[in-house]
Amino acid sequence: MARPQSITDETLLEATRAVIRERGASSTTAEIAERAGVSEGTLFHRFGSKQKLFRAVLETLRPAWMDTIEGRVGSGDVFEQIEAIAMDLLEFMDELMPLLALSAAMNEEQRARSGGIEGKKHGERKIAAYFEAEIRLGRIAPHDPEVIAFTFLGALHSYAFNRFMQPDPRVLALPEKTFVRGLVQLMRGGLEPAPPERRAPARHAR
Repeated sequence: MARPQSITDETLLEATRAVIRERGASSTTAEIAERAGVSEGTLFHRFGSKQKLFRAVLETLRPAWMDTIEGRVGSGDVFEQIEAIAMDLLEFMDELMPLLALSAAMNEEQRARSGGIEGKKHGERKIAAYFEAEIRLGRIAPHDPEVIAFTFLGALHSYAFNRFMQPDPRVLALPEKTFVRGLVQLMRGGLEPAPPERRAPARHAR
């Protein structure tokens, strides 16, 4: 039996997030209601529509990787840290992709307001700031941190999007860890600083 008065909105949103993680864009309100232990009517009473429910999840989606990235600056092996950031980002993108697909009917203004556009810009700035900090410490070669960030994020987004569109691993044929390690190795070739005796004066990172 439904428990509309005793269950919180956050519990309903968490059930929605859990189902989306498992079922992706094929998630239904019936599955979400069953996970939360309520009726579909309770979901629609609280949120109005399936679209508004998914929008509410999108608005409350917290990129956990942002909470740890600053603490990675200057810590441990820089390329192991970049690899860890990439894995965190892919985990976040795997959760974000179905939400974006399910919310595709929202207009551009609504997407921007719900964090789709501003959240993306904020994430790009966070990644660029990380690379800039590591450049200042001399742990990676002095390149434009925004270029590094866009290249890094673009590769991860492409992988996440293709995995979302074709979740069958036999078709994708490139495991996550293999991709991330290969990407970081590729980046290492351009970002590993030269030995001190061969190092040119560093350009000021923006």
